[in-house]
Amino acid sequence: MCGRVVINIEYHELTAYLNEEYNIAQFDVKTPLPRYNVTPGEGLISLIYDGKKTRAGILKWGYQTSPESKPLINVRNDSLLTKPMFQKAFMMRRCIILVSGFYEWKNQSKKRLPYYFYLDQQPIFALAGIWNLNHDVKENSTCAILTTDANPVMQPIHHRMPIILSREEAKSWLETSFQNVDTLLPLLQSYHRHNLLSYPVNPEVNRPNFDTIECLTPYHQS
Repeated sequence: MCGRVVINIEYHELTAYLNEEYNIAQFDVKTPLPRYNVTPGEGLISLIYDGKKTRAGILKWGYQTSPESKPLINVRNDSLLTKPMFQKAFMMRRCIILVSGFYEWKNQSKKRLPYYFYLDQQPIFALAGIWNLNHDVKENSTCAILTTDANPVMQPIHHRMPIILSREEAKSWLETSFQNVDTLLPLLQSYHRHNLLSYPVNPEVNRPNFDTIECLTPYHQS
């Protein structure tokens, strides 16, 4: 799964990235950056495609179909075609979430040790997601990060991982018509490139309100 993310860039770096990579000239949503410990229920920097152009904004992390439904921070890739609550989102409301990395926890001697996962030489990258618009929910645009089976880098820590997309894959995920589902399904696989790295980090990450650069401090066990 994926329960915390990092966006370790400045606001001007984000706007330059959006302009260069996605041709988004204006991003006027003021959001605090950098963030080192973004938790469920907070806003994620997200991109959607409206049929004509790619748009950037903030989606609340916790997919809901009604005010009574439990917010889902992750959705399994194999649920998109089999569970009705996700099928329409898979067809019409795909998004990407921009991050610098994410945390996963390893159970060790009755303790949960956080590990930070990131892409080498890539300060920002895309995770695949789905989103929902529900006018009965206060923050009415909500999203979830999609997960798949862990790759060899992730397997020692957890059996699931978020779906990481390259720039070309992210464009396909956003813009491909559902009629071309055969183009979408191959995107829902484990990350296969060799630049995914990880290391154990400060256990203070376990505290949701701990959000400083010290989150990324390597942790050396005694």
